[in-house]
Amino acid sequence: MSRNGYPGESKAAGREALASAKAYAREAVTAAGEKASGLQAKARELKNQGSHYVAQQPVRSVLMAAAGGAALTALLVATIRRSH
Repeated sequence: MSRNGYPGESKAAGREALASAKAYAREAVTAAGEKASGLQAKARELKNQGSHYVAQQPVRSVLMAAAGGAALTALLVATIRRSH
């Protein structure tokens, strides 16, 4: 439109910014996917270890679960009492 070429420069800068944003978004999605895959693999590994432990130590596992449940119940009861 004008002789100085600003509209053309603005469009080019806009296209460059858009391309840069798209590239950044693709990298972010890829990184998030890799992180999620890693967490899923770790969760599967922990699940397998837990299952193996329970199979090897069933009585100890039940006692640990009962102790954990009692501790959580005590925290919940204490929290409820404080709020009233």
